[in-house]
Amino acid sequence: MRASIILCDFAEQEQPGGKVHMLGAGWSQTGPHPGPHAVVIFIKLARDEVSHPHDILLQLTDADGQPVSVPSPTGMQELIFSGKLTVSSPLTPVEADEANANFIISLQPLQLAGGQTYTWRLKVDADEMAAEGFYVLPAPRSAAATTTSGREGSDGGAEGHSGADNSLG
Repeated sequence: MRASIILCDFAEQEQPGGKVHMLGAGWSQTGPHPGPHAVVIFIKLARDEVSHPHDILLQLTDADGQPVSVPSPTGMQELIFSGKLTVSSPLTPVEADEANANFIISLQPLQLAGGQTYTWRLKVDADEMAAEGFYVLPAPRSAAATTTSGREGSDGGAEGHSGADNSLG
């Protein structure tokens, strides 16, 4: 069995487990106020893994690998999606050696802290099969934090300044 995760702005399927249509796919940076997005999961099962139920768990974790909690109507709740996956039709000898199981989790905007890295982790039967990380941009600093030179953190003084532009841009 193998799996992959793709983050995108929007996704839909023609039918459950079928072909996936994605818009804005493959991003790894968002924000500073993340909008709606989708987590697309592709799982390929070997011939001997078909027709057996598999426990699946998709979870959002922070940079330390800890579960991320988000506000819900009942209070803060870990962002976890779980269930059973069974590809019910066995492969025939003329079919490929793998069966596909594709699914989408569509999400409304999440309240995530800027300047942080998060990772969607997929476990199948308790084994991590795929992970996809993303970075939430920090909110822009206020205008007061930027000097007239346009450089953040500059005190505008000439002490130690040779006049050369040492920027990397």
